[in-house]
Order: sequence, then C-alpha cells, then structure tokens
Amino acid sequence: METITLELPVHKMTVESRDVAITVDLGELPHDILRQIIPHGIKQKLADAAASVPFTCYMAAKPDGTPKPSRDQLADFVASNKATVDAGILAAMQKAWDAMVAGQWQVRAAGGGTVSKWTDEQSLALDIAKGALAALFTAALAKLDPKTKPTAAAFVGMSPKVAAFFKANDKRPTWDDKAVMGWIGKQATAEINPRDFMAEAREELARREAASVGMTDDLDAMLGDL
Repeated sequence: METITLELPVHKMTVESRDVAITVDLGELPHDILRQIIPHGIKQKLADAAASVPFTCYMAAKPDGTPKPSRDQLADFVASNKATVDAGILAAMQKAWDAMVAGQWQVRAAGGGTVSKWTDEQSLALDIAKGALAALFTAALAKLDPKTKPTAAAFVGMSPKVAAFFKANDKRPTWDDKAVMGWIGKQATAEINPRDFMAEAREELARREAASVGMTDDLDAMLGDL
C-alpha cells in the first residue's frame, strides 16, 4: 500500500453554517479521523462541482428569458435528458479533479475562459514569492540601469527568463501565477539557498488564526456580561 505524508498546521479554525459558528481545534482529531476526512472531502468537492449542472443544462436547452424551473420541472428534464446531464456532471467532476491535481482549489468558467482560485495557503505563498522575486529583479535592474524604475514592464525587458514570470501584455504586464507557483516548487528543493514558501505561508496562516482566536477571547472578556 502506498502512503503519503502531509504537514498539517495544528490550529483552531472557525466553521460557519447558516450564520452559526463553531471553533474547532485540529490538534484534537485522532489520526484515523483525519484519514477519513480526506476521501470524504474529495467526494464532497467533486459532488459540489457538479451540483449546478442539471440547472445549467435546463437553462441552456430553453429559450432566453425562460424562468427558473421548479423542482418538479427540473426533475422531469433530467429524467428526459439523462445522457446529456450525466455527461455534463462527469465533465464538471473531471474538471474539478484536474484543477486539484494541478494545485488549484477551483476553476470556473468566466467570460469564455477560466478563472483559477488558489487555496489561502497557495495565495499567501504566491504573495511571499512575488515579493522575493521582485526584490531579485529590482536588484538586477539597478545594476543594468540605475535610472529605470522597477516596474513589471521594466522587469519583462530584462531577459526572457524574467519575462516568463509575467503574462504577455505589452502595456501592463502582470504576474503569471502558474509560473511563480512552478518556481515555488523548485525553490523548496533547490541545492543553493532553498526556501520553502509553502511552509512559510502555513506558518503565517497558523499565526493569524491563533491571533484571531486570541483577539476574540480578549474581546469577549472585555465585554463581560454585555
């Protein structure tokens, strides 16, 4: 049997449902429960990705301006168009799985394309890495041309390797998150000056979570019986 090893920050987190919140401590969970949570979460994630497919198929098959279907109307449509709906559900689940394999928490259609949503940990790691890269690029630019301001456009003009970290946009280049994420992965195992940006992000998120819980406790104490 193959096994995987995960580093999971032990901290408290808040879970909300219908405006009711509960704070739980991940460190209290037995390992057996954690092992069950992973497959359960994957099933829920893929199922959620396909939840709106029947409705989407219904609206796509109707003329513009068609009102939303009732529960019975939608059920009848699904029964009459099972092959189409099943194909849509399969595609949605596969798309969600492919996104997770690629390291993205969510990918959804937007304006004819796709929008990738990183996890909180990945987003923070990206921000930290971009800061590190910008510092490297700024230092290199200062040696090449001290009079040039350190902008994304100036960075792109330095070399193809630097330009690879930005999306092609002549007027206003922007960071290419996928390229930066690839660099993050390589830096964690680099032979010279390795740096684990993901670990830094996890530590910072855990620190913020602990600070948030502590702040709530302090606030409750200050308010007393109010």
